[in-house]
Amino acid sequence: MRRVTLKEVAAESGYSFSLVSKVLRGCGIDSIRKETIEHIRKTADNMGYVVNHTARSLKTGKSHVIALGIPLGDNFASTIYPIITEVAVTSCVWKNITYDVIPFINYGGYKENDNLRRILSMNPDAIIYATPPEKLNGVSNEQITLEILSDYTAAGHPLAFVMDAYNIPGSCTFILDNREGGFRGTEHLIGQGCRNIYHFRSYYHTRNQGYVDAMRNYGLSDRIDISENYAGYSFKSGYDSFTELYNTRGPKNLPDAIFGTCDIFAMGMIKSMRERGISENDILIMGYDGLEISPFTDYRFATVVQPVRKITTDCLKSVLDWLETGNVPESRLYEPKIELYNM
Repeated sequence: MRRVTLKEVAAESGYSFSLVSKVLRGCGIDSIRKETIEHIRKTADNMGYVVNHTARSLKTGKSHVIALGIPLGDNFASTIYPIITEVAVTSCVWKNITYDVIPFINYGGYKENDNLRRILSMNPDAIIYATPPEKLNGVSNEQITLEILSDYTAAGHPLAFVMDAYNIPGSCTFILDNREGGFRGTEHLIGQGCRNIYHFRSYYHTRNQGYVDAMRNYGLSDRIDISENYAGYSFKSGYDSFTELYNTRGPKNLPDAIFGTCDIFAMGMIKSMRERGISENDILIMGYDGLEISPFTDYRFATVVQPVRKITTDCLKSVLDWLETGNVPESRLYEPKIELYNM
């Protein structure tokens, strides 16, 4: 399909090329009437106009694109994109600059590198990477990903991580204190009288360590019980994981509490429990993330809340300041808290 040009949008809208260019770039529009801006943007949308980022980059040296890497199938990471785009619009108003947030999927391995190279061909001004640690763990293909990102920061481009931290010079991170999250989640269960707490191993190694820290801190070292294999992050993973635990140990040897990998996983566990006549009073469940959908189900569990909106907002605003000033922002570590759902 042929690309609609800026000149054609100007002709259709009835305004000059320079005015239409200003409006669609979001630059210098303070003095332009709101009705005019809305008319031009609506005309562009109706015509299917898409910004040519490569051409804009060649002309101005800036693409006004922020690339957002999101891992495939991660429930927490998927909540970041709508918040990023919302904050991008509101934050850019006062900076008088419009940035397009373009997501790309992190598959891991060769596909991830291909996607990363493809997004880099658009010359993004900055990259925000929402990537869990199993995606970038030093394994050959992932090491290539780290090298690509290191080259990006070495060229002076902003690179920010959310969800987990990576040792890439010139980057910054905005993450929850996962070790403290693992500790507090376990501590809460202990405070409810639980002593046999089973922990499904997370890809977040510091979260697993937090569980171990808490068990040791409360004199329960001999009851540390953590799955040998890493658990998933889906509803099905939670359902299957509890079913396997039940079938392996039997109904008389189950723990009195389980720490899951995430809220969706916790819900899957509870469904499997209920099918076997086990209630949330029989086995207390701890989730992780504090997804917005969690309070609107009838599943009863506690969770370690990640302040996703604050983390995401702080990250994007810091990246925008970075683009404006050239100063690398300080990394931030956020404090977890416990919330109860239907309890």
